Amino acid sequence: NNTTNNNNNNNPQPPTTTHNQPQPTTHNHTHPKGHSLNMTEFCKLRYVKFLPHMVQGGEKWGCNDCVHVAEVMFLDVHGKLVNMSHAIASDPAADSPMIWGATSAIDGLNETKWFSYSMSALQIRFPSDLILTSFSFTTAVNYSSFSPVEWTLYMSKDGIDWEILQDQKTPCEMPVTSRKSQWFPT
Repeated sequence: NNTTNNNNNNNPQPPTTTHNQPQPTTHNHTHPKGHSLNMTEFCKLRYVKFLPHMVQGGEKWGCNDCVHVAEVMFLDVHGKLVNMSHAIASDPAADSPMIWGATSAIDGLNETKWFSYSMSALQIRFPSDLILTSFSFTTAVNYSSFSPVEWTLYMSKDGIDWEILQDQKTPCEMPVTSRKSQWFPT
């Protein structure tokens, strides 16, 4: 059940949705060159870049810039989970150990993880244009200290020009290891 009710009959409250279900998002972008564009066309993207800025507590392990994520997930404009099987993930800084490379963040396995020594970006290329409304990630199975709590999610049509899709500027609370985060609107 995705709703909760106040059982006090003297003061009934309407049901409220939980964070498990994404809410519709309105995109209020303007084209950087001032062109008039169909908003749906403008919001279509082929690439996303997840750039962590802060982790839950990496200093505990002597690695303030280390970050890891088990899985990254997205919802499309219809509220459906985006199939990641044909997407391509990369770490442009190439500072991930081979066994914990970028592809681990989209392989569908919570037991694997993408790991970066320098909070580099995780970049994902989708096989076709799409519109994203939300994203979520699963924390890695160990060392919750390296889970991101602040980040910027960028979008691009060409992998060259990037625009901010979502900006988490204040630390958010992350679940314990190997747990899915809430859905964040884009």
